[in-house]
Amino acid sequence: MNSTSENTKLSSFLYAGQSLGTSASVHRFSRKLFDGKFAVYDATQDHYRPIPASTRCLLLAEDFWHELVLETGRVLEALNKVATWMRLEQQEAVASRIFAPLCPIEKDAAYGRLEQHTGSATVRFDLFLDGDKVRILEINTTIPAMQAYSDIIAESYLAAGSMNSVGDGEIVSNTMELLESLREHYAAAGGGSGLSRIAIVARAGDSQLGELLHYQAAWKKLGYAVNIVTPETLRIVGSQLHDDGGPFDLVYRHVFASRVDPDTDFGRALRRSSFYKIFNPVSGHLEVKALFAELSRVGDSEGLAREVGLTDDEMAAVRSLIPWTRVLIAPEQLDDIVSRRDRLVLKKSHGYGGHGVILGHEFDQEHVQKQVRSLMGVVPGEEASRGQITFREFLAFCCGSKGDVWIVQDLVPGVVLENEVLMSGHAQSMKTYIDLSLFGNSGVAFRPRGAAARIGSHQIVNIGRGGGMMPVMLVSK
Repeated sequence: MNSTSENTKLSSFLYAGQSLGTSASVHRFSRKLFDGKFAVYDATQDHYRPIPASTRCLLLAEDFWHELVLETGRVLEALNKVATWMRLEQQEAVASRIFAPLCPIEKDAAYGRLEQHTGSATVRFDLFLDGDKVRILEINTTIPAMQAYSDIIAESYLAAGSMNSVGDGEIVSNTMELLESLREHYAAAGGGSGLSRIAIVARAGDSQLGELLHYQAAWKKLGYAVNIVTPETLRIVGSQLHDDGGPFDLVYRHVFASRVDPDTDFGRALRRSSFYKIFNPVSGHLEVKALFAELSRVGDSEGLAREVGLTDDEMAAVRSLIPWTRVLIAPEQLDDIVSRRDRLVLKKSHGYGGHGVILGHEFDQEHVQKQVRSLMGVVPGEEASRGQITFREFLAFCCGSKGDVWIVQDLVPGVVLENEVLMSGHAQSMKTYIDLSLFGNSGVAFRPRGAAARIGSHQIVNIGRGGGMMPVMLVSK
C-alpha cells in the first residue's frame, strides 16, 4: 500500500492519509464542497447546513474491500432467506412482534403479499471496526443515503489537493454504480433498450436534496432526462408512471413507503414495483433491526441455519461479520444482559438517525437517563421523585413494550482517529470515530463496490446528530 510516514495505520486494511495541509488547499476544498451542495437541506428556511468534512482521506486496501463486497453480499442473501423463513406459520409469534411497527404496505412486503420481490437496487451496510475485524452494525435497504455525499467529498478532496496525497488512490463513483444497478434491475424487470426518462421520487423538502441534485446532474450528463418529483405528482397511465412531462421509464424511490399515501397512484404502483419499474421495491422489513437480530440468532445455530437454508459460505459470513444481536423479548434474558451492560448496546428495532440507541456504559449519565425517562413516559417535573432508573428496569420496560421492539447487541468499540475536520469554514483538530459504509445490492449480476465514511466525536455516529464525513479511496498494496 502506498503510505507515507504521515499516514496513520488504523488496521490491516485501512489507513488515514495526510491532510490537505495548506490553507489555500483547505479553502479550495471548502469552496468545492459548497458548490457541490455537500450539506443537509432545511426546507423550513430554504437553507443548506454544511456537513463537517475531514481534510484527510481514508484509504481502503482494494483486495480486502473486494473480499468484503463478496462477504456482505452473502450476508444479504442470508437476511433475505431469514425474511422468507419468518413467513412460516411456526414463526408467526415472533414475526408479528418484530414487524408490528411497519406500515401496512411494508407488512404486506414482509409477508410476501406484494408482487414478487426481485432484489434491491441499493443497500447500505453500516460497518464498525473491532481491531482488525469488521462488523456490520445494521443494514439499510429502503433509501440508503450517502452515495452522492461520498462522491462529492472525494471529488472535492482531489480537486483541492493533488494525487500525491493518496498515491494511486481510486475514487469509486457511487453515483454511477447506483445508476448501473438501476439499469440492470430495469433490464431484469423486462425493460427495453429505450431507457431515457428517470424519476427520482422524494418527499417535498427532502433533507438529502444535495445528494439528489448530484444524481440528477451526473445522470443528465449521460443523456438521460432526470426529474426529481414528489409522490403526489405521479399518476398511472397504462403500464408506466407519468408526470406532466410524460412517462417515466425507470423510477428510483428515495422516499419511505410509510410517507406515501396508499390511495395515490404512486402508492398503488408500489404494490407492483417490478411492473412499474420502481427501484428500490418496498423492503422496510429487511432493515428492521429485529430481523437482523434473528439473522444473528440463526447464524449461531447450525440447526436453525440449515432449517432456513443458509449455505456454508453464508453461515460463515454471518458469523464473521455480525456481532451477537438478539430481540429483547424474554425477561429471563435479563440477568445475563445486566451483567454485561457496559459491553452492550440497546437499539429500537424500527428507528433512524441514532435517536433510539443507548450505549450500556453510558446508562447512568444524565443525558441517557433523560432519554430513558422520556421513552418510559415519565412526566417532566417528576424526575426527582422517580429517581435514577436502573438498567434492569429499562430492560423490563423494553421487553414489555407493545409499541416498539428493542434489540440488544454486543458493543463494537470502533477506532478513533486524530482528525482534522472542516467546520464553519475552518479546519479543527479533533478525535473522531469512523463509521464505514459499503454499498451493495441483490437480484442482479452487477455488484457495487463503493464506500462512504462518516465521522463523529461519539460512538453513535450520525450526520443528523452533527457528524461529518471523510473522503474514501481504494488503494492497491
